[in-house]
Amino acid sequence: MRRVYISGPMSGMPEHNFPAFNAEAARLRQLGYDVVNPVDVNPDPGTPWKMCLRADLREMLTCDTVALLPGWQISDGAHLELHVAHRVGIAIVDASSITERAVLPPVCWNCDTPVPPGCSGTFADDGQGCMLNRLKAAA
Repeated sequence: MRRVYISGPMSGMPEHNFPAFNAEAARLRQLGYDVVNPVDVNPDPGTPWKMCLRADLREMLTCDTVALLPGWQISDGAHLELHVAHRVGIAIVDASSITERAVLPPVCWNCDTPVPPGCSGTFADDGQGCMLNRLKAAA
């Protein structure tokens, strides 16, 4: 689990439930996760629901995990996000179940791929490009 999308109820909630989303995003970031918070995607509570959901889904599809906030069951948007996540193979977890610091492999800053043993994660000195891509080509 590397990139986590937070899903839960917003419509009809006090303050659109922004405090709960922001608190969970802060908690997950403190644990070391890359977090997509719908509050950051759509900070204006006056934006129409359909426009928000379109933007949220685009961002959710960049994640490998959806973390559910309490009350997600009453949210039409969360139900749709879960359906899409399930259909495309994104993991779905209860947000409160994420309790440990993320142990993330180093990522190559050239090709955004986990760095295997033997790869410096940097460009080769000879100017031939990313070491990881060269290792793959040589295999």
